[in-house]
Amino acid sequence: MSAKPRMLLFLLAFFFVSCSQKAPMLTGDLVFVEGMSEGAMDQAIMNSTGAMVHVGIVEVCDDSVFIIDAAPKTGVSRRPWAEFLEAQKDDQGCMPNMKLMRLKDNRDVADFVVKAKSLCGAEYDFTFLPDNGKYYCSELVYECYQRNGRPIFKSAPMNFRNAAGEFDPYWIELFEQQGMAIPQGVMGTNPEGMRGAGAIEQVECLKQR
Repeated sequence: MSAKPRMLLFLLAFFFVSCSQKAPMLTGDLVFVEGMSEGAMDQAIMNSTGAMVHVGIVEVCDDSVFIIDAAPKTGVSRRPWAEFLEAQKDDQGCMPNMKLMRLKDNRDVADFVVKAKSLCGAEYDFTFLPDNGKYYCSELVYECYQRNGRPIFKSAPMNFRNAAGEFDPYWIELFEQQGMAIPQGVMGTNPEGMRGAGAIEQVECLKQR
């Protein structure tokens, strides 16, 4: 084989190896989880706000990765990456798509993570109301990612209606059980809206179904 074909093969091999390497996670990164149709809550969120149904905060300690998030079954917790991944599987063991996002201005992320860790043990906010000492996933990020008391992410009137302008049965039952009206229009956040914020950019697609 001549020198030119050898060089071409070497360059192609280098290109594919380089492209296959995963971008490293950094403390303060955000992992966004795409919903799957099997879960009633996931489906209701997707119908109301979009594809992303969950978000967690990355903390890297030496060679270990942890996720701090607010989830219905655990409330606010800090758990190893492998445990977080296991919790995302559906009943058939399938994994969702996930996106790794990073702040464009990555200052102060250590402080944001310290704040998130201080909230571990708080209950999950099934009411989706602000300032009640409970947190849903994007609310946890919103409250922790603030500089000088100013949130990095914007809140907006929440929407619980589907494309037909109706409330899905999941939302109706959830809020009836709590004896409250659906908080349509109350200021809040959601993972899909947060993922589209100009303050962050995508680093990696962590999983493809």
